[in-house]
Amino acid sequence: MRMDMDSVAVGRNRMVGFVLAATCLSALGSFPAAAQDNAAELSPINIEGQTDSPIGPDEGYIAKNTTTGSKTDTPLKEIPQSVSVVTRKQLDDRQPAQLEDTLSYLAGVTSSPWGVDNRFDQCLIRGFDICTAVIYRDGLPQKVIDFSGFKIEPYGLERVEVLKGPASVLYGENEAGGMVNAVSKRPTDKPIYDGFLSYGSFDTVEAGLDVGGPIDDAGVWSYRLTGLVRNGSTETDYSRNDRVFVAPALTWQPDAQTSLTILANYQWDRLAPNAFLPVAGQDYPAEHGKLPRSFFTGSPDFDRFDANHGSIGYQFSHEFNENWTVRQNLRYSHEDTDYRQLYYSGMVDDRTMARTAFTVDETASIFSVDNQAEYQQSFGEVENKLLVGLDYNRFSVDGQNGYGAGPDLDILNPDYTTSISNPPIYLDRAQTIGQAGLYAQNQAKVADHWLLTLGGPPVLGRQFLCRPFEQRRRQQAERPCLHQQCRHRLSLRQRPDALCELCRILHHQCRPDEVGRGIPAVAGQAVRSRREIRAELLPWLHHRLAVRPAQDQRRDLCRRSFPGADRRGAPSRPGDRGQCRSGVGAQHDGGLYLSRRRNYQRRA
Repeated sequence: MRMDMDSVAVGRNRMVGFVLAATCLSALGSFPAAAQDNAAELSPINIEGQTDSPIGPDEGYIAKNTTTGSKTDTPLKEIPQSVSVVTRKQLDDRQPAQLEDTLSYLAGVTSSPWGVDNRFDQCLIRGFDICTAVIYRDGLPQKVIDFSGFKIEPYGLERVEVLKGPASVLYGENEAGGMVNAVSKRPTDKPIYDGFLSYGSFDTVEAGLDVGGPIDDAGVWSYRLTGLVRNGSTETDYSRNDRVFVAPALTWQPDAQTSLTILANYQWDRLAPNAFLPVAGQDYPAEHGKLPRSFFTGSPDFDRFDANHGSIGYQFSHEFNENWTVRQNLRYSHEDTDYRQLYYSGMVDDRTMARTAFTVDETASIFSVDNQAEYQQSFGEVENKLLVGLDYNRFSVDGQNGYGAGPDLDILNPDYTTSISNPPIYLDRAQTIGQAGLYAQNQAKVADHWLLTLGGPPVLGRQFLCRPFEQRRRQQAERPCLHQQCRHRLSLRQRPDALCELCRILHHQCRPDEVGRGIPAVAGQAVRSRREIRAELLPWLHHRLAVRPAQDQRRDLCRRSFPGADRRGAPSRPGDRGQCRSGVGAQHDGGLYLSRRRNYQRRA
């Protein structure tokens, strides 16, 4: 009886299971139709992230990548030198009036060391007064040539980068303190509409406009137009502070592998040169009182610093595959400078100021092109990036300088109606210098932990078109300058986020007056002083360059280059004044730097 009851229970359970299964299948069969009838459409959710572009735009005050320290897209923490970046956000918050003002809060940099000077951008980097010689724009040189300053308007910049320390491995002839690279605003893939209008001190009115974005729906073409107009003066009477700036940019990007950006700008400046005043109680009696800051030492109809300059160029990049990328950056810049000034040169008596007239009328131009080939490849746990480049720069200047005594000025009752004539020309010159260089750099990341950067050998640079300053009536044929460089850089270290760091950066200059300093040892090597390393380098230099005393080289170079020079290297013609300098040096700034050069200047 018990067995029959169990059989009935099992059969009942099976029947319930079949009924439930049939019900589920029926419900599942009707679910899609019901779901289609009652479906709700959800709005798409777009997730956007910031790209760490090495040229901006950046988010806030912090930049993560740069090209200044390596000419490749590299995180700042992986550059074996100190690089400071001033982003567009910081520029907008501070509103700097000139490029040197953007550097005011950077460690190791002193801006405007000699006061405000509208002619040039001036600064100290690690104690070196070098800003006029190390300013770059978009990775190409835009250095001061004589009195042509090629001033950069901060409103047209996306960021400003300062590389501290030697940079000759990648940039050729440069100063040991560092360099400044200004990055121009570029077209963006999103619309930009920005502008401002301001009124400030000394009746200065300024307006700016910054617009850009894609041109077509596909985003192949995009543009950027930045402009600024300013009319005003400074704290000095009869001064001007006027500027018109316009910078158009156009980008063509047919695919993710190819990009061509055309960058141009034009700048019209009408500025006032800076002036120095005599000191009460030192240069003239204190009872006359201190001269106000607004005191004008020149002539309203004579003093001016008028500069018109512009540039046009492009940046091209193409990726052939995941390994090979080629780039070419090119720019031509030109400036016309008309500079006249009457400046204080001493006191004639207790109330009369002596003045000197100085004039500059010149044109200057810079042509630069930088060709790069980059190869990226992974070898197991090693990520390797090889860069090879060939660059060429040509700097030209053609102009006249005038110098002579000007009329005196009564500081207690100044008369600015006196007619001023141009002083006599003392220098009529033309100079053209061409520089070509081949460089190489290898960056390796081992196990995402060790970073090895090697740059230099065999890297040579040659300055080959050299026409010295000369009188125009005595034009000389262009002669090649004796100037070649061989630069090296070696850096091995752990990533900054590791607990410890191993760093060996060869960085010294072989000069007789150098004090020996220790260099960190690597892998158990003994600590070696700079003098010990120099002792190994100098015999090779003597053999390579046939080094002789600098005085003998100076004489020989002057005699070969200028037949009129006497046996002491000085001009032999009566009434001529000039100088001829030459020398041989070696520098290991992260490399060996060999240099033989001569520079001669003849004055009437």
